[in-house]
Amino acid sequence: MEGELTGLLLVFLVQLISICGANKVCDADIWSSNETLYAGGAYDVFCRCNHSDVRSEDLHLRSDGIDLDMEVVDNFTAKHTVNTAKEKYINMYYCYWKDTLVKEILFLVLPLLKVSNLKCRHQDDSSIVACGFSRIGDPRFWRSYKYSLSLDSRQPVGCRETPEKKTWMQCMDIELLYEDFYVKRHNLSLQLEAHGITQSQRFQINLDRITVPTWPTESPILETTEENICLEWNRNFWKYKARNIEWRIQLLLRNQKIDPQWPKIDTFPDDLRFCFDTPSFGNQIYDVKLWCRFINPFGPYTDDYYPFTFTTPATLPQLPPEIVPNGFFHDTKQKKLYVFWIQLTELQFNGPNFTYIAQTQTGKTASLLSNNTAVFDDWDATHSSLVYVWSQNSEGPSANKSNLEVPVLTHERSRQPQELDYHADNLTITWRSPEYQSDLVGYVVTWCSASPNTSQICDDLKPINYRVLEESQHHFNFNSSMVFSNVAVAARYKDNSGGGMQWNDPRFVWATKETSFRWRWSYYLGSALLLLTLFLLLISIDKLRRMSDIAVSVPDGLFIVNWKSNNVAQLSNPPAETAVPGSVAPKTIVDVNELTGGTFLEPIRKKEPCSYVDSYTMHQFKTSAYTSYSKHT
Repeated sequence: MEGELTGLLLVFLVQLISICGANKVCDADIWSSNETLYAGGAYDVFCRCNHSDVRSEDLHLRSDGIDLDMEVVDNFTAKHTVNTAKEKYINMYYCYWKDTLVKEILFLVLPLLKVSNLKCRHQDDSSIVACGFSRIGDPRFWRSYKYSLSLDSRQPVGCRETPEKKTWMQCMDIELLYEDFYVKRHNLSLQLEAHGITQSQRFQINLDRITVPTWPTESPILETTEENICLEWNRNFWKYKARNIEWRIQLLLRNQKIDPQWPKIDTFPDDLRFCFDTPSFGNQIYDVKLWCRFINPFGPYTDDYYPFTFTTPATLPQLPPEIVPNGFFHDTKQKKLYVFWIQLTELQFNGPNFTYIAQTQTGKTASLLSNNTAVFDDWDATHSSLVYVWSQNSEGPSANKSNLEVPVLTHERSRQPQELDYHADNLTITWRSPEYQSDLVGYVVTWCSASPNTSQICDDLKPINYRVLEESQHHFNFNSSMVFSNVAVAARYKDNSGGGMQWNDPRFVWATKETSFRWRWSYYLGSALLLLTLFLLLISIDKLRRMSDIAVSVPDGLFIVNWKSNNVAQLSNPPAETAVPGSVAPKTIVDVNELTGGTFLEPIRKKEPCSYVDSYTMHQFKTSAYTSYSKHT
């Protein structure tokens, strides 16, 4: 009703504009080739002005302020063709003769009801059919569209948008009658009402193609072993369906970026039970999605899935770590041997408490072990040896081990690349061939993030990378800066007699000459500032010590008072200690005019007070006091 009133109002406004705005220069008319216009369709708009002075070449149409292409129809008529109409609520066309408006018209371009993804489902133990489809048209006009769906020409059921997906319409509560179950094919009619115009689209459904099994309400019994995982529902009414149900399952490994798995399912016809092989990754959590359907050529799977979760049993690690080719470094000063490997991913741990084991063929174990490095103390460079590395978890060590042959290292420098130099400007490391080149077959470039632990070269929380190069190659380009990484190059020989890794300033992140120079300059500057601070502190302490030795001399007898004098004895308060100028204030002030043995002298007042007595003033004071005393005696 609202759409019809809006349409009538717009028609009235158009007629009012036509009366007020158009000029009567001819018998004018404007119309379209189609009574109703739908989006996606084609139509023509005609403009006619019947007058002896009018030529069709002088007629033109305008819409949205744009002059449209015209085609002559006859002496008084021209038309504009629209090949693909766009949905539009208000579509105005204006007919002009030269520059004079003679007629206008309003068209409504409606969305064409052409749904291609209608989807219906019926649960086998229910009499209700639910259907859904993607809504059409411009989202700005969706509020004015009304959808409904009817089964076999019965009372239509209204459709509404889904809260979680506003582009999807749902038509619920389409009820099947008792006799409908004996008829496989049924007719559906979808209606769209927009702006007072109703469109219909017809479909045909087959119950066998829309019926799905109903999920049970209780959870299945889950059995997990190292060989397989089984699910079983204990519900009697499912058992008669067991032979007719087909399953589909998807395994999603939690917290791991690998593709979903679709395992093969083994079913047991006598019961609602099925099994599948346990995934190869141990001690991993899997999220599972389970679908089912009735077995027939066109039977649909359930739209929703049954979700559950399981954890695979912990097993021994299947793989040992991969040791880096020629991946050892001999620290000749500290007599330590470093062995490097590529750490396994969490997916390969297969159990909790994962770690590594490293030892030599003689049973010598590593003194320091991390996720990618083993360090052997007191390495005997005069003997060759084999180093073995296993992976291990709470179930035990891996069945297989990796091994590394370490040759005699008394002269390893002659079998190591020389003059390693990293160039930060082009992200390249270069080197020279080792001194001993017989049986040399190539090089191995290895790099890793520098470790914050000074006892390690590589950060064991980040991966180690390496590349194997040919003998003729004496440089390698990195994809990113290696300023905060450690880089090594090792020479490869046919008899595995290489001298191991030659690091470009190992155990430090300042791997280049430029960064090393900046660090040394900062070190020297910091040391100089520290020494200067200590020197200034010593001078300050010495100055304070000398200031504490300053003494003040006063004339003999200046502050000697005959306390036995009667005048003094009559004082209400006994005298206190006198104060040396510049020291603290006295506790009691005594009137010196009442003291015997001297005469009070008016002090010489200076412009600025002084907290000390210099030698000249004291000499003057002594002389005046002595003269006055002599006269009175």
